[in-house]
Amino acid sequence: MFYFNFIVVQFSPWCDPRYFISIVVLLVGNSMTGITLGVAALTGYQANRKELEAALM
Repeated sequence: MFYFNFIVVQFSPWCDPRYFISIVVLLVGNSMTGITLGVAALTGYQANRKELEAALM
């Protein structure tokens, strides 16, 4: 988060809430969505483990 805020965006006062809070909330929300989708996909594979292993072979 800090890399994106300081290196990519480079807004002048680092504590400016209109940039900092907005960007941090977007990054955290997208990370939580990605983790949730990944966990949901992994738990779905546990039910069909034999079919998945057969497909990988």
